[in-house]
Amino acid sequence: MIQRIPNWSWDPRAGGITMTPPGGGAVIQYRERVRPLQTVASILRDRDRRFQVTSIGPIERHVTGEGEYAAVVDVAGVLDVPTGGGRGRPLARSLGFIFGDDWYSEVVGIALQPDMVGPVGQWVRKLVAQSKLMLGIRRRRCVYTPPEGWSGYSRLPLFMTWFPPDYPRDPTSITVYPALPAPVGVTAPASFEMLTIGAPSAAELLGEIVDTTPVQFGAATGSMYELAIRDERNRMMVRTMAVLRDDRYVYASYLDRFAATAGPSDEGLARYRALLASFEPLPAASASNTSSLALSADWF
Repeated sequence: MIQRIPNWSWDPRAGGITMTPPGGGAVIQYRERVRPLQTVASILRDRDRRFQVTSIGPIERHVTGEGEYAAVVDVAGVLDVPTGGGRGRPLARSLGFIFGDDWYSEVVGIALQPDMVGPVGQWVRKLVAQSKLMLGIRRRRCVYTPPEGWSGYSRLPLFMTWFPPDYPRDPTSITVYPALPAPVGVTAPASFEMLTIGAPSAAELLGEIVDTTPVQFGAATGSMYELAIRDERNRMMVRTMAVLRDDRYVYASYLDRFAATAGPSDEGLARYRALLASFEPLPAASASNTSSLALSADWF
């Protein structure tokens, strides 16, 4: 939910909120739990077809006061261009998005007059920063940089598996768990036993953990494990699994590759280590969460 702008009207309608200033000239609309979850680029492509875009500003990546990921983008264009040609009505829009787990909320500011462009953009950013989803501590989607050129597929909600361009000839894959809340009151390093949910695959575990290596990526520390598995196609594989934690969350992921060719210097392991190094710790709630994110997520 968003706050009410002082002196603006507050009109609940069509599953959302519409606000307008006393003198008109602008409108701000809010919708919550919009599905499906999409990237900002996809959302922009699906906007009102009557609105002809003339310019799109950079996508600003934000964190709300609750620690939720968000984005704001300014769009300029014209509305209702005549069919036979001619000039439409110029409009400026500021679009804000707050990303939940499998949905997003949106704040759409429309400036109908040139002198309202600045105020509308400022209000959209403030409403996004101060929005209240009240989702609390929960398993959450991670922010990291996926392997360049690889394709992603989600087998389970919030999980993501990445495949190289020549998959399935090359059966290598990297699967990333959602971040899991760390056990309350437990200060021990991350361990295999902290995982409360299984992997999103039908692979059969053949061997016990054969090696445990302490690792650290940024502020997160933990261990890497080597497991012998048989995949869904009855192929012998090696699963290299990392379980990391900071003071709030546990981050788990794994790399699968052919057992016959797996080695300490193969490309799959290098890609996996690069992905681990790019993990962004989930932000905590803070009144000063206004910084931009340096890394990309599924939504940006």
